[in-house]
Parts: sequence; C-alpha cells; structure tokens
Amino acid sequence: MGKLASAGPPSVSARLMQHLFPMEERRDLDPDELSQIASYGPDIYNYCDQMEASFITGATPIDSGWDNYVSTLQKMNLQALVDVYQKAYERFNSN
Repeated sequence: MGKLASAGPPSVSARLMQHLFPMEERRDLDPDELSQIASYGPDIYNYCDQMEASFITGATPIDSGWDNYVSTLQKMNLQALVDVYQKAYERFNSN
C-alpha cells in the first residue's frame, strides 16, 4: 500500500494509523478495503491534523467546535474507514 497522502510527508494521523495497524496487518486488506482507505483516508487524516492544530492554538475553541468536528468527520465517512480497519484487524487476529 502506498502513502496515504499524495504529496509531502504522511500526516500525524496517518503515521498513528501506520503505528496502530502495522504493514504486516495491512496485507490482509482486500482491494475494496484498500479502495475505501484511499478514498476516505487522506481527507480524514488531513482534516484531523488541521483541527488538532486549530484546537491546540485556540483558533477553534474545543467547547464550541467539538460537535462540528465530530459531525464533519461523520460526513467524511469516518465510520466506513474505522469499519474497514476493524474488519481487517479481526480477520488478521483470527488467523
């Protein structure tokens, strides 16, 4: 599997996913799962990184911005991405 982002170094979120879901486990992803990761992953990882910086710097107050952050992630199909990784992780652990 190639880089999750098309240019530049992997985002913090992408590096975290690579740490939590190492390459030897990602080999169990089927073509449809890889396609979903390629479709949803880069935008989700980049958005997470942008919002992390925005929350840390105070540009977006956590109290008033959190619900919008979660709602946006839901609209970006975060659950589909989590489901792909969860399914592959369970398949890997069953072997």
